[in-house]
Amino acid sequence: MNYISRSFFICLIFLFGLAACSNNNDTIIKKVESAEDVKDPVLIEEVNEKDEEVDQFIEFFLEDEQLTINLNRVPILDYYLQGAENREEAIKHMNMKRLPIEDQQVYLLEFSCIDERCSYLIFNHDESNAAILLADVAKYSNYYVSPNNQYIIFQFVRETQDIPLSHLVSIGLTEWSVVSLIMPENDDTIIEYTRPIIGIDWISDQEISVQSPKLDKLTLQSYRSWNESEEKNYENHTMVISKNE
Repeated sequence: MNYISRSFFICLIFLFGLAACSNNNDTIIKKVESAEDVKDPVLIEEVNEKDEEVDQFIEFFLEDEQLTINLNRVPILDYYLQGAENREEAIKHMNMKRLPIEDQQVYLLEFSCIDERCSYLIFNHDESNAAILLADVAKYSNYYVSPNNQYIIFQFVRETQDIPLSHLVSIGLTEWSVVSLIMPENDDTIIEYTRPIIGIDWISDQEISVQSPKLDKLTLQSYRSWNESEEKNYENHTMVISKNE
């Protein structure tokens, strides 16, 4: 399946999955303290005594804790595994990690990797437990937590003609949803995989400064010349978090 088709179908299933999740009271993610060593995730199947159907879970073994994901509550993962040639191998190559954010239990899941481009979901054990799709067909780069610990911005990269183009996704941790990033000075955008992003600094709790290469025109030649130069010129763009009302 090519990248465009893969991305379209995953996003389509995810949208339908949100509605399904909202009507189900089962827990998406369960956490227990564990002294087991870190090891590969595994698929667990249990027979539901009420309807005798088989419920499926994925167990992840992190340092000092064990997470169990209910596939019935995360349709995008269920859909992905249904289409996988080897489910055990697909699960084995998933990567779950906890982000060290103060007073928050946020987990980042990497899955469905092809040529180092993957899909990414986040989970929050303390909030509504809804899984949020962050990116598809991309590579995780970094994350940035606001000074008040209320927002987190994820950076993803796609190599396009050897140019690392970035995308930013902002999550409101209190409302547990995607919030918009806008440029108040104009209607332009520097995200959506349009240019390289070198660094991000928080100016305030809802405002960031984004640093990118200063180029007259972004081409492979101009980016290579900039990247190889000893004195690099940068430009900074201010972006503001805008809550979706």
